[in-house]
Amino acid sequence: MKRALGVLVFLSVIAPGCMSGCPEVPACEPCGATACAAPDEAADASKEADAAKDAAAPKALAADVPETNDMQEVYGFLKAVKTYYIATAEGDQPRVRPFGTVEIYDNHLYFQTGKKKNVAHQIGANPKIEICAFDGARWLRLSGTAVEDDRAEAQSHMLDAYPELKSMYAVGDGNTVVYYLKDAVAKFSSFSAPEREIRF
Repeated sequence: MKRALGVLVFLSVIAPGCMSGCPEVPACEPCGATACAAPDEAADASKEADAAKDAAAPKALAADVPETNDMQEVYGFLKAVKTYYIATAEGDQPRVRPFGTVEIYDNHLYFQTGKKKNVAHQIGANPKIEICAFDGARWLRLSGTAVEDDRAEAQSHMLDAYPELKSMYAVGDGNTVVYYLKDAVAKFSSFSAPEREIRF
């Protein structure tokens, strides 16, 4: 009994002095617990927490296909969607209409229309155009300068690719006109991958 009382007296005298010498430890958030940790241990714990946050954070997606100058991909996309849209300018007014002709000829990407149409007049005044197409998942924006090719071979190639046009157009009829894109910049976009750019 005397021994137990002695221990209690010892703790009552020593404990307050010991606690006053210990640094105050802030409560842990969110649990509210307190714990004495050596400075090095606290730093290591902080680093580990930061590393865990970095690992959990979503990473930016890398382009699944590298940048390329392959015009064939652009052609295949436009051919697959069948209908795309060409924007031209008429003064300060943009004009947009659907198109369906697209071919590769003589290492250029071509489209066709009629010289009597407003689109041909607009291209004559300002040959800078932009094409837009959507396949349900990706969309393409293709800009460039439309260059008229008055060669009979170019017209013939286009009309052979689209024989249904021969009821309205003919090689050398003064109305058929084909253009190819110069300094073209194609941008493929979607909600699930970074934008990719192709130049040709």
